[in-house]
Amino acid sequence: MGVPCGKEMRSAVQRLSTNSTKAGLQGKMKKMSPVHTEKKKGKPTVVVVDANRAHLDELARHLRANGFHVVSCRSMRGALGQLRRTRPDAVILEVIMPGVSGFELAARMQADVDLSHIPIIFTSDIQNSEGENHDYFPRPLDMDGLVRSLKERIATRR
Repeated sequence: MGVPCGKEMRSAVQRLSTNSTKAGLQGKMKKMSPVHTEKKKGKPTVVVVDANRAHLDELARHLRANGFHVVSCRSMRGALGQLRRTRPDAVILEVIMPGVSGFELAARMQADVDLSHIPIIFTSDIQNSEGENHDYFPRPLDMDGLVRSLKERIATRR
């Protein structure tokens, strides 16, 4: 599967966002494990997936400074297992990754009843020429905007 650009990218982001909302409203969420519930009392947990260590480290530092617990993954393969173990409050996915794209991982999450309710925010070096979308942040990242969007998505989910 190629990486969508322009209108295709915006459509993919909107489709995944709509599916995530529908899944949550339809009550497909399973009860959270006790470990995850304990984390809820503290900082919100965010899984960040990016093969670029510099991008990953920069984003993790900024999120931690803004009150998030961050779990980092450098591969899509490791990310799916980490998502199942961690059950985060949100996920930040790099669109372009070796092997499996961020959109493909998001589609797998949407197909999994245990993960379909988790809000997803995409990042990429590709500029979204179709306008702003709070679910998609091109690089260089607007860190403050991304944190605001993340907090809104997590608050809406709760």
